Amino acid sequence: MKTVGLLGGTSFISTPQYYLTINRLVAARLGGYHSANIILKSIDYQPIKSLYQGGRNEISPLLSREIRGLLALKPDCVILCNHSLHEALDESGIASQAGVPFFHAHQIAADHAHSANYQNLLALGTAYTMQSSYQAGFYQERGMRVIKPNEAEIAEIAEIQKIIATGTVSTNHIKNLRERLNAILIRYSAKCDAVILGCTELPLLYAETETPVPLPLIDPAFLQCEKAVDFALGGR
Repeated sequence: MKTVGLLGGTSFISTPQYYLTINRLVAARLGGYHSANIILKSIDYQPIKSLYQGGRNEISPLLSREIRGLLALKPDCVILCNHSLHEALDESGIASQAGVPFFHAHQIAADHAHSANYQNLLALGTAYTMQSSYQAGFYQERGMRVIKPNEAEIAEIAEIQKIIATGTVSTNHIKNLRERLNAILIRYSAKCDAVILGCTELPLLYAETETPVPLPLIDPAFLQCEKAVDFALGGR
Protein backbone atom coordinates (compact mmCIF):
# COMPACT_ATOMS: atom_id res chain seq x y z
CA MET A 1 0.00 0.00 0.00
CA LYS A 2 1.36 3.41 -0.96
CA THR A 3 1.48 6.30 1.52
CA VAL A 4 -0.86 9.29 1.28
CA GLY A 5 0.52 12.65 2.38
CA LEU A 6 -1.91 15.19 3.81
CA LEU A 7 -1.10 18.87 4.28
CA GLY A 8 -3.69 19.83 6.88
CA GLY A 9 -4.55 22.15 9.71
CA THR A 10 -6.21 24.36 7.10
CA SER A 11 -8.65 24.42 8.93
CA PHE A 12 -8.03 22.02 11.80
CA ILE A 13 -11.72 21.11 12.13
CA SER A 14 -11.99 19.72 8.59
CA THR A 15 -8.59 17.99 8.32
CA PRO A 16 -9.64 14.97 10.45
CA GLN A 17 -12.39 14.24 7.92
CA TYR A 18 -9.72 13.50 5.32
CA TYR A 19 -8.01 11.08 7.69
CA LEU A 20 -11.28 9.35 8.57
CA THR A 21 -12.56 9.18 5.00
CA ILE A 22 -9.36 7.67 3.62
CA ASN A 23 -9.24 5.08 6.38
CA ARG A 24 -12.90 4.19 5.97
CA LEU A 25 -12.45 3.73 2.24
CA VAL A 26 -9.40 1.50 2.77
CA ALA A 27 -11.20 -0.56 5.42
CA ALA A 28 -14.24 -0.99 3.16
CA ARG A 29 -12.08 -2.26 0.29
CA LEU A 30 -9.66 -4.47 2.21
CA GLY A 31 -11.77 -5.55 5.17
CA GLY A 32 -10.51 -6.75 8.53
CA TYR A 33 -8.54 -4.18 10.48
CA HIS A 34 -6.84 -2.61 7.49
CA SER A 35 -6.14 1.10 7.66
CA ALA A 36 -4.33 3.55 5.42
CA ASN A 37 -0.68 4.53 5.38
CA ILE A 38 -0.94 8.29 5.97
CA ILE A 39 1.55 11.04 6.71
CA LEU A 40 -0.22 14.11 8.10
CA LYS A 41 1.68 17.38 8.27
CA SER A 42 -0.59 19.73 10.18
CA ILE A 43 0.47 23.37 9.91
CA ASP A 44 -0.31 26.58 11.75
CA TYR A 45 -2.87 28.12 9.39
CA GLN A 46 -2.82 31.65 10.84
CA PRO A 47 0.25 32.97 8.95
CA ILE A 48 -1.36 31.98 5.62
CA LYS A 49 -4.94 32.84 6.57
CA SER A 50 -3.91 36.35 7.62
CA LEU A 51 -2.76 37.04 4.03
CA TYR A 52 -6.12 36.34 2.37
CA GLN A 53 -7.01 40.01 2.58
CA GLY A 54 -4.36 42.13 0.92
CA GLY A 55 -1.44 39.72 0.88
CA ARG A 56 -2.35 36.91 -1.46
CA ASN A 57 0.89 37.24 -3.45
CA GLU A 58 2.76 36.17 -0.32
CA ILE A 59 0.79 32.94 0.17
CA SER A 60 2.48 30.79 -2.50
CA PRO A 61 5.98 30.97 -0.93
CA LEU A 62 4.62 30.07 2.52
CA LEU A 63 2.53 27.23 1.13
CA SER A 64 5.46 25.93 -0.94
CA ARG A 65 7.63 25.81 2.16
CA GLU A 66 5.04 23.75 4.01
CA ILE A 67 4.57 21.40 1.05
CA ARG A 68 8.32 20.88 0.75
CA GLY A 69 8.31 19.90 4.41
CA LEU A 70 5.67 17.27 3.68
CA LEU A 71 7.49 16.03 0.57
CA ALA A 72 10.65 15.56 2.67
CA LEU A 73 8.74 12.85 4.55
CA LYS A 74 8.48 10.87 1.27
CA PRO A 75 4.74 10.36 0.71
CA ASP A 76 3.77 8.63 -2.53
CA CYS A 77 1.02 11.16 -3.26
CA VAL A 78 -0.27 14.41 -1.75
CA ILE A 79 -3.58 16.01 -0.85
CA LEU A 80 -3.78 19.69 0.07
CA CYS A 81 -6.63 19.79 2.61
CA ASN A 82 -7.87 23.25 1.64
CA HIS A 83 -9.68 24.15 -1.57
CA SER A 84 -9.04 27.91 -1.49
CA LEU A 85 -5.28 27.31 -1.33
CA HIS A 86 -5.29 25.38 -4.62
CA GLU A 87 -4.99 28.67 -6.48
CA ALA A 88 -1.73 29.39 -4.64
CA LEU A 89 -0.70 25.78 -5.25
CA ASP A 90 -1.13 26.28 -9.00
CA GLU A 91 0.72 29.60 -8.90
CA SER A 92 3.67 28.05 -7.07
CA GLY A 93 4.19 25.27 -9.63
CA ILE A 94 5.40 22.97 -6.85
CA ALA A 95 2.93 20.20 -7.67
CA SER A 96 4.37 19.70 -11.15
CA GLN A 97 7.90 19.61 -9.73
CA ALA A 98 7.23 17.25 -6.85
CA GLY A 99 7.57 13.93 -8.64
CA VAL A 100 4.48 12.48 -6.94
CA PRO A 101 0.78 12.90 -7.78
CA PHE A 102 -1.15 15.78 -6.25
CA PHE A 103 -4.90 15.15 -6.15
CA HIS A 104 -6.26 18.53 -7.18
CA ALA A 105 -9.64 19.23 -5.57
CA HIS A 106 -11.12 21.36 -8.35
CA GLN A 107 -9.89 19.29 -11.28
CA ILE A 108 -11.18 16.06 -9.74
CA ALA A 109 -14.55 17.59 -8.79
CA ALA A 110 -15.02 19.13 -12.24
CA ASP A 111 -14.24 15.80 -13.91
CA HIS A 112 -16.77 14.12 -11.62
CA ALA A 113 -19.48 16.68 -12.43
CA HIS A 114 -18.81 16.33 -16.14
CA SER A 115 -19.02 12.54 -15.99
CA ALA A 116 -22.33 12.85 -14.11
CA ASN A 117 -23.66 15.01 -16.98
CA TYR A 118 -24.38 17.98 -14.73
CA GLN A 119 -25.02 21.15 -16.73
CA ASN A 120 -25.85 23.84 -14.15
CA LEU A 121 -23.98 24.01 -10.87
CA LEU A 122 -24.33 26.17 -7.77
CA ALA A 123 -20.82 27.06 -6.53
CA LEU A 124 -20.30 27.49 -2.77
CA GLY A 125 -17.21 27.85 -0.60
CA THR A 126 -15.46 30.55 1.35
CA ALA A 127 -16.31 34.16 0.57
CA TYR A 128 -13.18 34.44 -1.56
CA THR A 129 -13.97 31.24 -3.47
CA MET A 130 -17.52 32.34 -4.23
CA GLN A 131 -16.42 35.78 -5.39
CA SER A 132 -13.44 34.57 -7.42
CA SER A 133 -13.59 33.02 -10.88
CA TYR A 134 -10.93 30.41 -10.03
CA GLN A 135 -13.12 27.50 -8.90
CA ALA A 136 -15.79 28.15 -11.55
CA GLY A 137 -13.20 28.03 -14.31
CA PHE A 138 -12.59 24.30 -13.93
CA TYR A 139 -16.27 23.55 -14.55
CA GLN A 140 -16.70 26.10 -17.30
CA GLU A 141 -13.74 24.62 -19.19
CA ARG A 142 -15.70 21.37 -19.31
CA GLY A 143 -18.81 23.07 -20.70
CA MET A 144 -20.81 23.47 -17.50
CA ARG A 145 -22.60 26.60 -16.33
CA VAL A 146 -21.67 27.84 -12.86
CA ILE A 147 -24.10 29.93 -10.83
CA LYS A 148 -22.90 31.99 -7.88
CA PRO A 149 -25.10 32.97 -4.92
CA ASN A 150 -26.16 36.59 -4.64
CA GLU A 151 -24.33 38.98 -2.33
CA ALA A 152 -26.61 38.42 0.66
CA GLU A 153 -26.34 34.64 0.27
CA ILE A 154 -22.56 34.82 -0.09
CA ALA A 155 -22.42 36.71 3.21
CA GLU A 156 -24.61 34.13 4.94
CA ILE A 157 -22.73 31.14 3.53
CA ALA A 158 -19.40 32.74 4.49
CA GLU A 159 -20.71 33.26 8.03
CA ILE A 160 -21.76 29.61 8.22
CA GLN A 161 -18.34 28.47 6.97
CA LYS A 162 -16.49 30.67 9.47
CA ILE A 163 -18.60 29.38 12.38
CA ILE A 164 -17.83 25.76 11.46
CA ALA A 165 -14.12 26.57 11.10
CA THR A 166 -13.91 27.65 14.75
CA GLY A 167 -14.27 24.01 15.78
CA THR A 168 -16.53 24.93 18.70
CA VAL A 169 -19.95 24.20 17.20
CA SER A 170 -22.39 21.96 19.08
CA THR A 171 -24.51 19.26 17.41
CA ASN A 172 -27.63 21.39 17.74
CA HIS A 173 -25.85 24.37 16.23
CA ILE A 174 -24.68 22.21 13.31
CA LYS A 175 -28.31 21.28 12.68
CA ASN A 176 -29.29 24.96 12.67
CA LEU A 177 -26.46 25.84 10.26
CA ARG A 178 -27.45 22.97 7.97
CA GLU A 179 -31.04 24.21 7.89
CA ARG A 180 -29.83 27.71 6.99
CA LEU A 181 -27.73 26.37 4.14
CA ASN A 182 -30.49 24.08 2.91
CA ALA A 183 -32.85 27.05 2.76
CA ILE A 184 -30.45 28.65 0.27
CA LEU A 185 -30.10 25.44 -1.74
CA ILE A 186 -33.88 25.15 -2.07
CA ARG A 187 -33.95 28.49 -3.90
CA TYR A 188 -31.69 27.03 -6.58
CA SER A 189 -33.11 23.51 -6.77
CA ALA A 190 -35.19 24.24 -9.89
CA LYS A 191 -32.32 25.68 -11.92
CA CYS A 192 -29.27 23.73 -10.74
CA ASP A 193 -28.36 20.06 -11.11
CA ALA A 194 -25.98 19.96 -8.14
CA VAL A 195 -24.09 22.10 -5.65
CA ILE A 196 -20.30 22.33 -5.30
CA LEU A 197 -19.20 22.36 -1.66
CA GLY A 198 -16.06 24.29 -2.54
CA CYS A 199 -14.51 24.49 0.91
CA THR A 200 -13.64 21.78 3.41
CA GLU A 201 -15.96 22.99 6.18
CA LEU A 202 -19.40 22.94 4.53
CA PRO A 203 -19.38 19.13 3.98
CA LEU A 204 -19.17 18.73 7.76
CA LEU A 205 -22.80 19.86 7.93
CA TYR A 206 -23.78 16.65 6.14
CA ALA A 207 -21.17 14.23 7.50
CA GLU A 208 -23.22 12.55 10.23
CA THR A 209 -26.79 12.90 9.02
CA GLU A 210 -29.17 11.33 6.56
CA THR A 211 -31.30 14.48 6.35
CA PRO A 212 -32.51 14.97 2.76
CA VAL A 213 -30.56 17.57 0.78
CA PRO A 214 -32.29 19.83 -1.78
CA LEU A 215 -29.57 19.24 -4.41
CA PRO A 216 -26.96 16.54 -5.09
CA LEU A 217 -23.71 17.45 -3.35
CA ILE A 218 -20.31 17.57 -5.04
CA ASP A 219 -17.75 17.23 -2.26
CA PRO A 220 -14.24 17.78 -3.66
CA ALA A 221 -12.66 16.61 -0.40
CA PHE A 222 -14.34 13.21 -0.59
CA LEU A 223 -13.41 12.88 -4.26
CA GLN A 224 -9.77 13.69 -3.42
CA CYS A 225 -9.82 10.90 -0.85
CA GLU A 226 -11.29 8.43 -3.34
CA LYS A 227 -8.58 9.21 -5.87
CA ALA A 228 -5.86 8.90 -3.25
CA VAL A 229 -7.16 5.52 -2.10
CA ASP A 230 -7.41 4.28 -5.70
CA PHE A 231 -3.77 5.24 -6.15
CA ALA A 232 -2.61 3.88 -2.79
CA LEU A 233 -4.23 0.51 -3.33
CA GLY A 234 -3.32 0.22 -6.99
CA GLY A 235 -6.86 -0.61 -8.10
CA ARG A 236 -7.63 -3.11 -5.33
